[in-house]
Amino acid sequence: MPVIDEYINNYIDKTIEKKIGEMFDRLQRVSDNKKVVYTNKDMMQMLGVDPKTLKKYRDEGLLGYSHPYDKYYYTQQDLDRFLMNKKVRFEPFDI
Repeated sequence: MPVIDEYINNYIDKTIEKKIGEMFDRLQRVSDNKKVVYTNKDMMQMLGVDPKTLKKYRDEGLLGYSHPYDKYYYTQQDLDRFLMNKKVRFEPFDI
């Protein structure tokens, strides 16, 4: 009996591993097709700023966002544009 139990357990483990791999692949394909969206908390952590500074960036038009209902959301494109503009503005230049 132990041989049969071991065979069944191995079969179950391999089947579960295969199914998890298939699910991961499917989720990866779905996530590749979706737009990345960040929350205020995400943006504050990534930029290392407080809520007031983040609001200032939005108010001054430096950082794009979406504002459905009472929450702010940011796309990767919003973040990329903001970082590119910050880099351009703060690069040293010759006089």
